Amino acid sequence: MARSARRPLSREQFHDALCKGFGRAMLHVRRFGAKGLEDEILHACLHCLVHDPQLEGTRGTWLFKLLKRAAQLDVFCDPILAKLKNATFETVPSWDACQLMALACGYARQGSKLAYQIIYEKFGEQLYEPAFGGQQIVTLDGLSGFLHVAEVVGARLKREVDFRDDGYLLWLADDEFGEERVTEALRERSQTSSNVAAFEYLVNQQRATNKRRGDSGNAPTLSDFLAAVEHDGDVPWLTCSKFARHATAGELDEVFARLLRETETNRILSYLWVFSSAKLPRLDDRVFELAWSEVDTIRNNAITALAQVKAPAIRELGLRLLEEQDVARRKDGIALLSKNHKSKDIPRIAAALPTEGPPEVLHGMATKLLCSAYHRPRNIEMFNWVYEYNPCSYCRYGAFRRLAEWGALTKFQLVECAWDGYDETRISARRIIKKRRKAEGEST
Repeated sequence: MARSARRPLSREQFHDALCKGFGRAMLHVRRFGAKGLEDEILHACLHCLVHDPQLEGTRGTWLFKLLKRAAQLDVFCDPILAKLKNATFETVPSWDACQLMALACGYARQGSKLAYQIIYEKFGEQLYEPAFGGQQIVTLDGLSGFLHVAEVVGARLKREVDFRDDGYLLWLADDEFGEERVTEALRERSQTSSNVAAFEYLVNQQRATNKRRGDSGNAPTLSDFLAAVEHDGDVPWLTCSKFARHATAGELDEVFARLLRETETNRILSYLWVFSSAKLPRLDDRVFELAWSEVDTIRNNAITALAQVKAPAIRELGLRLLEEQDVARRKDGIALLSKNHKSKDIPRIAAALPTEGPPEVLHGMATKLLCSAYHRPRNIEMFNWVYEYNPCSYCRYGAFRRLAEWGALTKFQLVECAWDGYDETRISARRIIKKRRKAEGEST
């Protein structure tokens, strides 16, 4: 569907743009303002609408820019800061709180003393993970801010025996100020602060672990893996994946043989997880049966295992699934056809793509279409679908990259991507625009 920045969005279109982080939301408020859309904007500020925030991050910084473009900073300041100030782990979900903190950082950088104060207060409460507020303090106050973070986190390390810091704030400081400067600052402050000394000890452990960390040394043996499956049934996916990546062909044959005769759900799932990281030794009717299981996790992982194999029977099943009314089953068909489709199958795949459905299913379809097997200019229609209908801005970035590579971006897509909610999309689009303008200037 052709779009233009010259036409205003409807309320529903604007809400969709906020949910997905489309640049068209920013273009709308720049050209038409935010009148009549205040409720949608406030809701988007107070609630993180991002599909996968762990991958995409929150949209706090982007939303702050949208408020600024709409001349609405003062209007929304009080409700945003009030919700952040009163946030607890029980009343405000973590990602909502993180987005509120990012918005507060925007206000603090604009000179709001109240926002600055609330950021420090909420970080001091340590109700969420250390990055909540800690990241903003480092952004606002640099290395001195990081030393304050070390003081607070160090006190928590001393106070709570089971507390573990994930090292994100250390990585952030090392990236911003350099490891040597951070190390020296911690060493100096630890001489007068036992809390910072506790944090410094943790830092030294984390850096030593990062330097010696190896994947292969942690892989379980065949006997250990099989014993875990027999004893626990549900073995963690990471353990199964590590085993798969280092298993011999004979060991994978043994696991496959057990999969074929297993009837207990959790054990079947553990064996299938192995073959999400390693190729099936051979095809068997039993695996095709599991691909029709009524248990979602069994069915999904059987599809994942089959999708790694190229065979006529898998193509046939993939095409059959494209005809299903259930969009989740069509997603499975797309996965199976990634390595098994022929050029004549492309129109059938494109025709199976829905314009609505459960967000997690649409996202699943997008991730399957973005796999390398579909990276062909003939598939522009499918990548335009990923761009427009999938809920994940990271996946939209993947579609944007391919469309740009093939010279298939529309003028509107390029313009709106320069205002996208996902940083990499926005940066890439502006780089392309700048390059084109330079080329046009040289040609004249």
